[in-house]
Amino acid sequence: MARLIACALAALLFAAIARPASAAVKVCHPAIVGDEMAAPREADARALALKSWSKLASLYGDAFASWRLAGGKAIACRRLADNRVHCQARGSPCTIAQTPPQPQPPPRTIPAPIAPKGEVRI
Repeated sequence: MARLIACALAALLFAAIARPASAAVKVCHPAIVGDEMAAPREADARALALKSWSKLASLYGDAFASWRLAGGKAIACRRLADNRVHCQARGSPCTIAQTPPQPQPPPRTIPAPIAPKGEVRI
């Protein structure tokens, strides 16, 4: 019986001091497409395509340059007449944020000036 009361008190104490949970969130930008890169071997062309995509994604900040975190990612490769493999990477640059981005307030509207009595403003 004493053990049951102790457990109930511990649960009550935990509930009283518990804070709302927060979790990391994935924050993404619209998809971008890297430059088409060519190399004799597919592995090299893929690496160059990923490097191109990562460079463009880093324009959002270094945290967005990771292909591992990208959303909707794809790499398209094909061998062309020049006998080289051409690859292009596409994906949404994403990062993990510990707090969700704050919504931006709506833009303030400036009221139209009031015309002096007897005047009409267009």
